[in-house]
Amino acid sequence: MNISENDLHELLTSRASRASLGGLDELLDRATRTSRPQRPMRQRQLLAASVGVTLLASIVVAITLLTFGPFNPAPSFGPGLAGEPTSSIGPTPSPAVGDIQPTPLASCPVTVPGRWFVPPSGYPAVPPSLYGKVWYGSANLWTMLSPTGDVWSGLPRDAAGLTQKTLWWSQSFDLAREPSPAIAVAGTRLDVAGPTFVAASPGTSVEADFGTAMLVGVLIPTSGCWKITATYRGDALNYVVWVAAK
Repeated sequence: MNISENDLHELLTSRASRASLGGLDELLDRATRTSRPQRPMRQRQLLAASVGVTLLASIVVAITLLTFGPFNPAPSFGPGLAGEPTSSIGPTPSPAVGDIQPTPLASCPVTVPGRWFVPPSGYPAVPPSLYGKVWYGSANLWTMLSPTGDVWSGLPRDAAGLTQKTLWWSQSFDLAREPSPAIAVAGTRLDVAGPTFVAASPGTSVEADFGTAMLVGVLIPTSGCWKITATYRGDALNYVVWVAAK
């Protein structure tokens, strides 16, 4: 049977033909879905394992960040030798005059009292134990020193130098007659050529468990090895002390 082009067009556009074609489209869609290749069981297991590992790694990273914070990269290296970091620290400030390469304490001949002095009556035979000192000098002028030699450390310091209070005793000193004793204290640095100091009279006085003493404050320009000399009523007494920078 011969079908013309018009007849074929009319057949395809008829209601029945549309229903038939609709059914054909549904069958084709089903066939397409069923014909899609399914993943083998082994591939699905590997895919699931991969997803699990990725999820676990994300959890570990999150916990690490919460615990230790973000990672800081290593400092960058500036120009110079390979792998040698450049420093942002400036040059070391120059020390004060006289503090350059201070002599070690071992080479400073600090005064170690040999025969301990016993003062006149009215004064304790030995300084109170809390001071850890012994008497040194003569009845006309004495002081107290460490039995192993004095080291002055931790002294107050300002731009002018370090400050210290020195104590002196004399059988000639009478506080009632001389409230401001005519005593002078001078210092000479021994380890290097440096400045000296003089604490001119008058001094002041102090009364404590060690008796009545003359007190003289001194300003030491620098740390180092110092010879301290006191002069009172024509008598002099000196000793060597190490003055620490701190």
